Amino acid sequence: MNHPKARLRLRSAWATTALLALLGLAPAPLAAQEGAAAVQDVTVNDVVIPLGGTLLKAPKLTASGTRLSKEDLAAILRPDSSVPWEQRLARLDAGSLTVPVLTSENAGPGDNRQTVTYRDVVARDIRAGRVGELTAAGATVSSVAGPNRGSGTYGQVRATDLDLAALSRLYTVPGDGKGPVQRVYGTIQVSDVTYSDARGTTVKLARLDGRDLGGRQVPDGWAGAFAIVANGFDGSGDRRPLAAAAADLIDATSVGSLEMQGLSVSDTDPKGPVLFEIGRAAYTSTGAEGGTTLDNLSLTRGPLRIRVGRVAALGTSLAPTVATLQGIAAEPTGGAGFSDVEMRRLTPKLGTLTLTDLTVDLPPEAEPERVPPRDVRPPVRGALPEPRHPASPCARRRSPSGRRPRACPARPASASPA
Repeated sequence: MNHPKARLRLRSAWATTALLALLGLAPAPLAAQEGAAAVQDVTVNDVVIPLGGTLLKAPKLTASGTRLSKEDLAAILRPDSSVPWEQRLARLDAGSLTVPVLTSENAGPGDNRQTVTYRDVVARDIRAGRVGELTAAGATVSSVAGPNRGSGTYGQVRATDLDLAALSRLYTVPGDGKGPVQRVYGTIQVSDVTYSDARGTTVKLARLDGRDLGGRQVPDGWAGAFAIVANGFDGSGDRRPLAAAAADLIDATSVGSLEMQGLSVSDTDPKGPVLFEIGRAAYTSTGAEGGTTLDNLSLTRGPLRIRVGRVAALGTSLAPTVATLQGIAAEPTGGAGFSDVEMRRLTPKLGTLTLTDLTVDLPPEAEPERVPPRDVRPPVRGALPEPRHPASPCARRRSPSGRRPRACPARPASASPA
């Protein structure tokens, strides 16, 4: 399961994406025969849109190439409109939409909070609810997850072929989870991501690329399902809603391909700093290379070094994970948490795992202290060890000429052997 901070960021990211969809509101299609004089720029201020547990704020929004009046655009952006977002988005066209500052404030579960502020958001070529290109110059992130606080930054964000109507349906309209896959993004790129928390953990990502991302409508809507999952990980309540929502989201998500480059996780552990790096991580859903590959992995902790050239996991399936979650969701009575046996059953099925170019550098072992060798030879018969007496003052005192002082008796001559 995901870490609480990861769940908080994921939930907020989908909510923020939904806001970007809402910002795709523009006038009805421009007809060439109606004349270019009808085209104008319209600006509305202080746009506030509640979306589940996320509050979306745009102090200023400008629609260019639109025939809507300021009042018309303000009415479309009104959060209490009786017309569903899906219907409003599907009939709107515009040359571009510009939002200098876009803020997503996500609250919950509990005291958790996350704020993401995007700069210079621009949507271009909006036609019938589709955006040709969506960009943001960058973003800042601040979050509170229990006692832990963190902050970070994003570089440029870019998406193409964004279907705003499909995004709105997935996020807000319930379904049975068995309908057709609705593609939301043609491509998406995020660069230069850095995030650090108060515990000393820092995550960096040079680049993320995704292609053909979408999904199916689920019974609680994606917004409702994410809320259930986020609130269900405290382990104190009935686990069945959590299992059902997680199974729906996993089974409904569709990813053509994902690739990460330059991923690193560092930690200032008291036992020694830890650095884990992946040069490239890629997932492809189809084809000969279908599966997950990790290139140029390394783990460093003090003098320990572990390096792996490539890890390839092909034929991986989440079907056992989904089936186990669905079985838990169908239980007649609910419990809290998951047992060790259930956690093993939640493990995805692995077809083929290949590991190449493994190198391990272990820290050198400390050499034991050398003890001088003992003399094990037996003593000579009749020989007695020479007694050791502390040196007398006379032995230490000599005159400059080398003679003993008069007060010291002369040493007797040794007897010559017979």
